[in-house]
Amino acid sequence: MILSHLDSDAERDHAIVGDIGVLYPAPVSDIEAVLRLHFAEAPAQMLRGLLIGSDDEYLEWIVEQLQLMGKVPFAMIGELQGEDWDRVRTLEMRSPNGREPNVTYDLANTPCYNVVGRNACIYPAGVAQLFAKDDMLVHMGVESYVGVPLFDPGGRPLGLVALLDTLALDEPRMRETLGLILAFRPRIETVLINRRARRDWALLSGRIAAPEHGDPLGQLMGSFALAMQVRGAFVSRFVDGSRQRLRTAALVVDGQLRDAIEYAPLAEVELAGEVLIRDALALAWPGAEALGQFGASSYLVSGLTGADGQLIGHLGLMHDRPLNRRIGDQPVVRAFKQQVTFDLRRAMLEAERRATERRLLELQRTESLGLLAGGVAHDFNNLLVGMLGNVELALLDHLGSGAGSGSGAAMREYLVDIRDAARSAMQLCRQMLTYAGRAEVEVTRFDLVAELDELRRLLAASISRTIEIVVRRESKHSWIDGDPIQIRQLLMNLITNAADAIGQARGRIEVVLRTVSVTNAQPIVGVTGALAPGSYICLGVRDDGCGMAKSTLERMFDPFFSTKPSGHGLGLAPMLGVVRAHRGTVVVSSEFGVGTDFRVYLPEAQTTET
Repeated sequence: MILSHLDSDAERDHAIVGDIGVLYPAPVSDIEAVLRLHFAEAPAQMLRGLLIGSDDEYLEWIVEQLQLMGKVPFAMIGELQGEDWDRVRTLEMRSPNGREPNVTYDLANTPCYNVVGRNACIYPAGVAQLFAKDDMLVHMGVESYVGVPLFDPGGRPLGLVALLDTLALDEPRMRETLGLILAFRPRIETVLINRRARRDWALLSGRIAAPEHGDPLGQLMGSFALAMQVRGAFVSRFVDGSRQRLRTAALVVDGQLRDAIEYAPLAEVELAGEVLIRDALALAWPGAEALGQFGASSYLVSGLTGADGQLIGHLGLMHDRPLNRRIGDQPVVRAFKQQVTFDLRRAMLEAERRATERRLLELQRTESLGLLAGGVAHDFNNLLVGMLGNVELALLDHLGSGAGSGSGAAMREYLVDIRDAARSAMQLCRQMLTYAGRAEVEVTRFDLVAELDELRRLLAASISRTIEIVVRRESKHSWIDGDPIQIRQLLMNLITNAADAIGQARGRIEVVLRTVSVTNAQPIVGVTGALAPGSYICLGVRDDGCGMAKSTLERMFDPFFSTKPSGHGLGLAPMLGVVRAHRGTVVVSSEFGVGTDFRVYLPEAQTTET
């Protein structure tokens, strides 16, 4: 055991602190024997106290044992009270006369102030003289004091256990008394944790409006702000897997449910679990300007975690006056946080379930269309081969006959038209086979960076000068194994479509090449399904054009679908076949009036060429 004198306050010069992390209960073999006997003879009492919730009898027994085994006249267990946790209410207290009525007292000017939330604290002698303002100590004639703090599993203070004597303590008695309290300490903390959980749930049930209609999270935030008497409350979650932005799932300010806003995460929330910003939001939290638009000056932001312990979002309070520094420790805040975490996890699971269902339906639809298109294209292509061969033979016979004018010339023109139409039809069949993933792929290793640089040079002349094309890449090379012709056509379609979305207005097309790692813990799911774990080259093309409505986004890969008045051909459908044939996928996000972002993922080559 480590014992050291406190010297920070003159009032505590006579105190000794015990580092309870290294205490050893040397003379407590009798304690464990009594505990075993008690649990063997009265299991029903323990179960009733710990499980059913009627724990008064259990605490009464513990305090009685502390008094008897510690050979002290006074023993007590106290629980923290008050919004600032500046008071203690005794849960069980004994004197030489037996049980005493429970009381509530202020921590200030008492030896308990040096115990709660800190370490064990011992006043071996003269404690009543040191704390002359503590009427209870003076009245009882207390000479020595031993107190040990109680904590919950998260390290938050619950209260304290104290033994008081009318005699001074020597060092052996100090060790014995501390060891005694520590033997009972885990059992007392369990009781207080259960009491706090029941009380928090009662607070939560009494202050939350039942969400009979509307958004449950919105109802919850309205109740949260009302319960805490602040201007607003919000709950948010990460926008996507990149964890670069958060969007409010529910935001209530001045009693009104507001539109969703986005803001940047704050690293301190993930590190500390909770951050209190009392002023200067812009300095303390760059990227949270959207939260500052409501005129609040003080914010409490708590991290919400998923079942795996990873941060999934924020729970926040906002007010126009500085929030109390210990507001995050209040029971009602913990109760709301517990309920909001549960509701947010449930909402995320439900959203993921719906998204998975949509992806499965989309996959089934595209696969069905692919099978249909592939079968039709294959059979139709065989017919065209025969047709084109006969036309070519007819043209050769016509040339051999020497017919060069009149009806002969007209016949040749007809044959040429038939041949050209058959070739166009065969080209369409190849596109349909590409969409179905049945086109022949001539695999070779090539550098996407070089392809992109060449394509950018070729497109410069055909794209409006009011459009800026910006290319960003992580490295000098991005090697993949695939068909350069198909990938080049895919790149060209993405960039020209982005330019068409911008039109003649001023705009920007951003092309990004980067390497991403896909794992089971961080999957990527696109239109063609989930990617297998591994390393991929991500080709992103983002524009600030007209964007797409939800209805367009759902049909954009349908064969022959186009929003252009002069649209023809298969549209974007062949892109699916290309990425499917290259064992990749495509992820699309778009907002009408804002722009569109295409991300194509292709497997990175196992080895690179130099």
